[in-house]
Amino acid sequence: MYHVDPDGKGSFSVYCDMSSGGGGWTLLQRRLDDSLSFNNDWQSYKNGFGDLLVNFWLGNDNIHRLASLNMVLVVTVRDWSDNTANATYSEFGVSDELGNYTLTARRYSGSAGDSLSSHDGMKFTTRDEDNDEEAYSNCAVRFGGGWWYKGCVDGCNLNGNYIGNARQTDGVIWRGFTPGVWQSLKYSDMKIRPVAF
Repeated sequence: MYHVDPDGKGSFSVYCDMSSGGGGWTLLQRRLDDSLSFNNDWQSYKNGFGDLLVNFWLGNDNIHRLASLNMVLVVTVRDWSDNTANATYSEFGVSDELGNYTLTARRYSGSAGDSLSSHDGMKFTTRDEDNDEEAYSNCAVRFGGGWWYKGCVDGCNLNGNYIGNARQTDGVIWRGFTPGVWQSLKYSDMKIRPVAF
């Protein structure tokens, strides 16, 4: 656990991974069990929720403060057979609340499959703030968590319902890792560090 103040506007607590790939990673999200619901409103996603040592979302304001710099994102996913893979995006950012926390996710590499590039340029959607491109439904309501949805059947949603080893569209999803099926995952995390680290 560390306290950071990336822009001089006040410090906040973060969990840092100092061992993976040379260390220096700040975690934005982690799912490892069903003890915390991610089916939360705009304010909760804005401020963050959960326990940094277990399941959490760091908060869109804090993610923006960190990711408005020149950052690389690594997503780690694990299935129920404990197979693990990574997806790296060497161009990553999140806008401020005025921009509805618009996502930048480009320049993929890795072993997990590219499931996030299709969400590039999307605004964040929660159950009470619908910014997706679905005309007749709110994807966060349908799939149980806030995310950068484009349509409701997209490449990924790591904030969906933690439903165990099940094939359902509303789970913790990373389609590139489970091609051809909607397989909910056992574990996910999202972490960033400066490109120049």
